[in-house]
Amino acid sequence: MKILLCEDEQILRERVCRSLNQQGWQTVSCESCKELYEAIDGTIDLLLLDVHLPDGCVYPTVAMLQKSFSIPVIFFSSDTEENLILRGYDLDCITFMPKPLKPRILLAAVSAFARRNGLLQEDLEHAGWIWNDQEQKLIARNGTATHQGKTKISFQSSTAKIFQILFRNFGKTISKEMLTSCISTQSSEGSLRVRLVELRKKLPDVFAIENVRGMGYRLCLKEEAK
Repeated sequence: MKILLCEDEQILRERVCRSLNQQGWQTVSCESCKELYEAIDGTIDLLLLDVHLPDGCVYPTVAMLQKSFSIPVIFFSSDTEENLILRGYDLDCITFMPKPLKPRILLAAVSAFARRNGLLQEDLEHAGWIWNDQEQKLIARNGTATHQGKTKISFQSSTAKIFQILFRNFGKTISKEMLTSCISTQSSEGSLRVRLVELRKKLPDVFAIENVRGMGYRLCLKEEAK
């Protein structure tokens, strides 16, 4: 699922993007009505929009976009005046959230939308191994060869988040910045390399984490690695 977040508060924007990325969703962001209009294309599944942006209210921009695109939207604002909220629902928004935003509630709303629209996969499978979100473990399907005698592989919290993104985006290159953000906002590329060494030691032999020079990393089958 690809999500576009439009929010002019940098700290909040980065925090929300990080939370969404850690769930394995692809996130792009902007901070004005103009940038929102320019960023929209047919690949966006969901819009998360602050109502009041530096160049004006986002509602006219959304109304204009809806002439060409049908993209679900969640609005949020510190302005909870009744008529403002009702205007949001006139634009067929999923919900209107008050600010300050509570990230866990926002994530719950996004997850509910994804489930209703078949965009959320609780379990993903590649090469006979299943990633279970609830257990945060890689589990061998019945009949699949085990790894070092194990049918379940657990990861530490930060490495689990990195692996989840790589597994959900199997075969796709994920930027170093996105993966590093799974550790903490203060983490460096060196910290990411340490976590990737730990991951490679735990991976079943069928998988490889490939360094795509200048771009990031991707999880693939060993025979597909360069």
